[in-house]
Amino acid sequence: AEEALRREVREEVGLEVTAMRYLGSHPNTYDYMGVRYSTTDMGFVCQVTDLSQAAARESDIEAVLFKHPGDIDPARFAFRSLAGFVERYLAEGKDART
Repeated sequence: AEEALRREVREEVGLEVTAMRYLGSHPNTYDYMGVRYSTTDMGFVCQVTDLSQAAARESDIEAVLFKHPGDIDPARFAFRSLAGFVERYLAEGKDART
């Protein structure tokens, strides 16, 4: 999972992951070409190299956006698993974000 995370971050936004911390997992479903797949999503908090190098590099990514954690509303996320990871991260408080 860790190598897949590094590869996906590099391919999709052009950043190198230097450290990561596992947040947890969440069951999910993924619909593709009329078939529903059961998946397990995994959430991580990562430190990366130079953020100024971040850019959308895959066709399914429109842009890279940086927001202050206090400005994020997990209820607006399309995927419940992602919202759950963000909620968990925000609940940890500022001290856990270093």
